[in-house]
Amino acid sequence: GASDQDALLAKVTSTGTVLWSWTSTASAAQEELYGLNRTADGSFIACGMRRAGTDSDALLVRVGDDGTLQWSQHYGTSTDEMLRGVSSDADGFTAVGRITNFTGDIDTYIVRTDLTGTQQWWQSWGGVKNDEFYGITRSGANYVMAGRTDSYGPLVSGVPVQSVYVMAMDAAGDTLWTRTFGSTAAASSAQSITTATNGDLLLAGGSGNGHLTNAMVMRVNSSGTLVCQHTYNV
Repeated sequence: GASDQDALLAKVTSTGTVLWSWTSTASAAQEELYGLNRTADGSFIACGMRRAGTDSDALLVRVGDDGTLQWSQHYGTSTDEMLRGVSSDADGFTAVGRITNFTGDIDTYIVRTDLTGTQQWWQSWGGVKNDEFYGITRSGANYVMAGRTDSYGPLVSGVPVQSVYVMAMDAAGDTLWTRTFGSTAAASSAQSITTATNGDLLLAGGSGNGHLTNAMVMRVNSSGTLVCQHTYNV
């Protein structure tokens, strides 16, 4: 539409043929999707943002393998929330993103739901500046989230340098460990995370200063110890 936007999901073959597409029909709201994952039964779970008033809410949408909407739910407070990544287990979904705090900065945001999208709990973490999660992956029975922190990195003249922010937790929301990976030479962030076949965590993002950002990849073991990190000037 001219004044709003709808969420969009599409299934496309390897040769580019569109098998089906689904769009939301919330005429009084703007909806966007930023992350997608496949569930054990073959359906899809997508996450993003819904705005129907002065603030935005976190959005989860579950769609069947045939493109049929199973449910759409949104979650939030009186401030802005949005989701960037989502993962699942046999009992429900865990999604991550950001929430605006009372000072106007952003904190990391995690919401847990059951398989029907009913919220079970949500939590946020953050320091004196901006902190955000972009991706989430399963690590055994637990979850690991990755993003960036402006609050906890190495200091330059007493000011933290933006760093990769990684957190592991169980499905009940209990934190197992938290790590930051940063350098005084350049700001860095992780935009994506997945689990390797041996259980290590693979992260991808960027590292640099200003507009001179290089591609960056990291490998971290399941306990949060850095295995290796590389940047690529492409």
